[in-house]
Amino acid sequence: MDTQGVLAARQEELQWLHRAKVYGKRTIEECWQRTGKGPITLKWIDRNKGDREHPNYRSRIVVCEVKRQHGTLPGHMLFSNMPPLEAVKILCSELATRKKNKKGTDLRLALNDISRAHVYREAQREIYVTLPPGDEQEGYCAILKKTMYGTQGASDMWQEDDSNHLKKKHFHQEQAWTSVFRHDELDIKLLCTEMTSWY
Repeated sequence: MDTQGVLAARQEELQWLHRAKVYGKRTIEECWQRTGKGPITLKWIDRNKGDREHPNYRSRIVVCEVKRQHGTLPGHMLFSNMPPLEAVKILCSELATRKKNKKGTDLRLALNDISRAHVYREAQREIYVTLPPGDEQEGYCAILKKTMYGTQGASDMWQEDDSNHLKKKHFHQEQAWTSVFRHDELDIKLLCTEMTSWY
């Protein structure tokens, strides 16, 4: 990957984190006093979502919080609720069979990527992390104000927020597969994951 492209993507991510007020600076001494240990490490994940001719660099800062060992949350709260393959197959089969919705227009399958999905929820736990590379300050760390990728419970909290939002919009949550929603009046079925699809 091109170094300048990666650095530009990292700078864009840092600016976004500041605008979203994802963290606040605190002294490392406060971290040790409150938690009895040092701040959790952050690291950069850099990807080229394009190709060599048309690069599209994305950088995300993630928390290196161990998910299972010494975890503070039960296992079911560490991940978002993914729909089983059977649910996907049933919706695709219904799409191919019905072809038209109740209003007579063509059914379609859409896929929406929710950018930075985990960073919209207020932090529920007191988590101290190192300052992001590029925003370091001697003697300081950060306390999370929002959830971040790599923290325990971030996926589960995103799922809860997304599900509650859909229910407010009159979607009904299926009982067998709680990641599947339907809106009878609009004739929409939705698979609720961090990458959301519906028809």
